[in-house]
Amino acid sequence: MRKPDEIALYSLLRERHGHKAYQHTDKFATDIGEEIGIHPKRTYGLLVKLSDKGWWNYGVSVRTGFFEPGAPDALTP
Repeated sequence: MRKPDEIALYSLLRERHGHKAYQHTDKFATDIGEEIGIHPKRTYGLLVKLSDKGWWNYGVSVRTGFFEPGAPDALTP
C-alpha cells in the first residue's frame, strides 16, 4: 500500500520530468518534494525505493535522476 505523499511525489515528478527517460528539469527531485511538503529525507527514501523497483535511474545522485522507460505513468494506492 502506498502512502498519499508517495503518490503525490510520483505524480509531480512525472509531470515535471515527463514520460521520457533522460528528460531534464531545472529542480532537484528533493526540491520538488519540498514544494508539496515532503521532507527531503523522505523524498530521498522514496526515490531510492523507485530506483530499487527499476523505475528511477540516477547514476550519481538520486536527486538528479530520471524515469526509466518501463516506469508506470502513475501510482495507485
